[in-house]
Amino acid sequence: MSHVLRLTNKRTDRSNAGGKAMSLHELHQTGADVPSGFTVTTQSYRDHLEKIALGDVDTYLSTGDIDAKSAELRDEILTTPVPSAVSDRILQIYDDEFTADDRVAVRSSATAEDMEDASFAGQQDTYLNVRRDDLIERVKECWASLFTKRACVYRERNNISHEDAEMAVVVQEMVDATVSGVLFTNDPVSGDDEMTIESAWGLGEGVVSGEVTPDRFVIDGDTGELLTTDLSTKRQQFTWNGDDTELIAVAEEKQDTRTLSDDQIQALWTTAQEITDYFGEPQDIEWAIDDGELYILQSRPITSITSSATADTETGVIVEGLGAARAPRRAR
Repeated sequence: MSHVLRLTNKRTDRSNAGGKAMSLHELHQTGADVPSGFTVTTQSYRDHLEKIALGDVDTYLSTGDIDAKSAELRDEILTTPVPSAVSDRILQIYDDEFTADDRVAVRSSATAEDMEDASFAGQQDTYLNVRRDDLIERVKECWASLFTKRACVYRERNNISHEDAEMAVVVQEMVDATVSGVLFTNDPVSGDDEMTIESAWGLGEGVVSGEVTPDRFVIDGDTGELLTTDLSTKRQQFTWNGDDTELIAVAEEKQDTRTLSDDQIQALWTTAQEITDYFGEPQDIEWAIDDGELYILQSRPITSITSSATADTETGVIVEGLGAARAPRRAR
């Protein structure tokens, strides 16, 4: 099995790419504009664990307190050098896809995530604005996030073996979005055929994490008719300052301005319909607009409205989940 697969590669499945990466590979087949990149496959993860030589993962974690044993395992993953055959291949494909100055998102893609009955949203890590020099360490950190106490307990509650849960990693071009957000193709609570779009200025991590209050648009799923528009006062946005992602004040004249035009809403509705038709089930879609171009960042089945997201402001790790909106006000 290959250590790395380009996102345009059609020959992949959950066992070697994980849920998130498999979805991105398939999104390319829908015609959606997906940022370029590649997947570090589960074969790379297995080769790294084989180098650690810890044996059966379920047995290892069951020999003591789950908090202590999972911490030990994460430390082993982080301190053990990646096999050279793996790291060399990752950097070779990176150099083919990007330049040394490019920034990428490094996203965990576990084999047990984004499933119909268990999304695992918020269980593993994503790192944004990663440079080439830090790429291998970020990949290892994604591997290690498979064994946080939270992720281990979640698997046990869902009767998923730790040994069977493996981790691929998506490396993907960063999009410097002017507007971004999330889209639910059906109402996540009732299942009604009403599409909900949440959007805000700047990068999407603010909407995904709930740190930024987005606008909300509800569209008839069948016709694309805009049913309701709820605008928020958008006082803050995430942006790239040349060194890092930061939360800044939105210009006063834009705070109460609608983030999406009717044409952009229609483009999102059309694209979401195509994606839903391809996957055959309601989708939770993350998207971004840069220089007028709509990009689809990821799509996964809608599993539960109780999924949530948090952002660790100290480490810069974005923990993913369903978008959250706070008390929007209705547009006049």
